[in-house]
This record gives sequence, C-alpha cells and structure tokens, in this order.
Amino acid sequence: MQQRHDHACLENRLSTATERQSGQRRHFRDVENIFHFTSVDWRAFQHELLINENGYHDLLRSDSLIVMLYKTSIILWPTYEHAMNNLANVLRKRKQPQFHMEAKELLVKALEINSKFSAAWMNLGIVQAQLDEYKAAEDSYKNAISLRKDFYPDAHFNLGTLYCSVKIIFIRLVSQR
Repeated sequence: MQQRHDHACLENRLSTATERQSGQRRHFRDVENIFHFTSVDWRAFQHELLINENGYHDLLRSDSLIVMLYKTSIILWPTYEHAMNNLANVLRKRKQPQFHMEAKELLVKALEINSKFSAAWMNLGIVQAQLDEYKAAEDSYKNAISLRKDFYPDAHFNLGTLYCSVKIIFIRLVSQR
C-alpha cells in the first residue's frame, strides 16, 4: 500500500515539476525536494546532473528531471508499464544510440508486463526503426494496429513512414551498384 501512496505522490510531483520546468534549467534543490518523501536516493541519477559555477546541481538536459522522476516511479512500482513506456518516449528523443537501446529495453519489459499495450508496441516500432531493425519495427507496428481493431492512425502513419524510408535505402543501395 505504501508503494501506491509513494507512486501517487510522485505522479503529482512529476506533473508539477514538468509544468514548472518549461525548458529552463532547474537547480537541483527543487529536485531534491521532490525525492525527499521517498526512499529513493537521488544520487543514483547523478549522470543526469552537472555542478554549476555556484556549486549547485543543475539538470544536464532539459528532460533530465522527467527521466529521473519516471525512473523513480519505476523503482517504486516495478510493474508500472505506463511509466516504462513514457520514459522510453523521452529517451528515444535523445540523439545518442545508448538511449535508444535503453528505451527498447524498457518497452520490451513493459510488453512483458502487458502484451496488449498497443502504445508500447508502437513506440517499440519507433525505437526499432531508429536502431535500423526494420523488420522488427514493421512487426511491432502491425501488433499495435491489430490491438486497436485495425484503427490506429499513429501506427499506420509510422508504418507508412517505415516503408518509405526502407524504399529510399533500397534505392540508394541499387544505385550504388
């Protein structure tokens, strides 16, 4: 029961912190207050922080606070597939491939918990396409579409975009010969 209470408090603070963040750098004192009520040690997230010229911790990226809070939510409730999906969405937007791999792992875990989670299937397809896993991406999009009774505009759009990008890659390969 305590986990659900912690989770509800964290969700409330997450939405408040997200509204306040609005693209500007936040000092970590605000973040430390968010983590104060849980047993989660904020120092586990130091890779999302940097120390500014005044000796305070700043968020390394504009989405660092969101990443830290979703990870905390998952620590407090390890079977919360929606937090995994949302965290994966944030991570997949970062440019470095290691974040795409982490997003893929989160989505696979979310789908192990709930295999009928169509949004996670679609997001997995997006990540797989970013990682050049085109056949797997196609299968993920098709799974997402089938779970929504064949009406899922976002997944249809992403599947069409995948087909276009694969066609372009194929044309480039053929023209190089």
